[in-house]
Amino acid sequence: MRSRTVRAFLATALIGAQPPLFGQALGTAPPATNPTKPEPLSQAQPATQAMGQEEGTLQTPALKLDFKAQPPIPGAPALSVIAFPILCSPDGVPFLDAPQPPDYMDHAAYSLDPRGAKAFSAKSISGLYDVRFRSYFVSDSTVGILVTATKDDKKGTGTYTLLPGAPPRSTYTGEHHDYLALFDRDGSYKEALDLPSAYNFVRLAALSDESLIALATDRINRAPHLLLLGPDGQVARQIELPAAMLESPDLQPGGSDSEHDRARALTSLSWWLFVPARHRTLLYQARSRSPILEVGAGGAVREVPISAPKGYVLDGVISSNDRWIIRYKKENKAEDSGAAGVGPASQLPPYAVYDVDPNDGSLRSRLDIGSGQLFGIACEQDGVFTAFTLNGDKPIRQTAEIPH
Repeated sequence: MRSRTVRAFLATALIGAQPPLFGQALGTAPPATNPTKPEPLSQAQPATQAMGQEEGTLQTPALKLDFKAQPPIPGAPALSVIAFPILCSPDGVPFLDAPQPPDYMDHAAYSLDPRGAKAFSAKSISGLYDVRFRSYFVSDSTVGILVTATKDDKKGTGTYTLLPGAPPRSTYTGEHHDYLALFDRDGSYKEALDLPSAYNFVRLAALSDESLIALATDRINRAPHLLLLGPDGQVARQIELPAAMLESPDLQPGGSDSEHDRARALTSLSWWLFVPARHRTLLYQARSRSPILEVGAGGAVREVPISAPKGYVLDGVISSNDRWIIRYKKENKAEDSGAAGVGPASQLPPYAVYDVDPNDGSLRSRLDIGSGQLFGIACEQDGVFTAFTLNGDKPIRQTAEIPH
């Protein structure tokens, strides 16, 4: 019985609600020029086009981005593993999540501000024990870290080791719960909000009015929920999710309150991600043809179907202050697999990046970025992309302007 519990704990700790970890290329890009005034949002604007519409191949006009290295960031940390996606604050400062050695269970979020890097660590949280990092978000004034922890400092008699060679960790016997730790943008810890125990939280995001939305599963059937939270961290109301997202075959609901079911349900939401764009927050489902849900102040929503180049599916959305920048991944079809690689899509590049119309999800232009920056771009701000690569273990900032 105990071995099953430990295995479920490890699944939650190492996979949980996290996308994959990477230790190679990074990237960051600031938002674009001439910000457009956001259109008003209604409480429910359903998609009006067929979801996953394909628009030709890669023949859309391309804009080449020429990235150039910038001066080193003062105080930038040494990095060995990065958890994607990289996020940006509304004012275009890149943030990233770096799992910490030796067992990579502890995490720290870093602000990679060109004026100087800052760290936001779950170790700063007072009054909580056995703190397990789950995700983080950034707003104009706040950095929030979602954690699972206990207020009981009582330790059990056993220990466990996550990775070979890592030091053993103690087990804590107290009831674990989800908390939201809040920091000022200068790195000062403020407080930890006790989140509702009826849900297991996956990730949170700040809206333009500084209210919060949360992606969570309920403890009864493990179904996904999108929640609008008040300033105390309690649920103000639920926001309806697009039907196409709820029909995803990746969802793994469970009918029990076991740790195994909990870990499985949370892992199935690993690719449901928030990103700030055009002064709103987008919820999207990576590696799918689902629509994007745009959430504005007060939880007002707009559902937008997203076109894709033929042979591709949505892979990620890049933070931006005035446009939608989407990375697409080549669809893995049976006819393009095998040693011969002679299927019709076998000659396509594995990824493509497009500027997408936020009004209807259609493709505007293709961005010729170069393979080295595909995963290193954090955001675009006022026509300038910021990206990162690694030189040894140091992040190197690079920028590129969108051609006019």
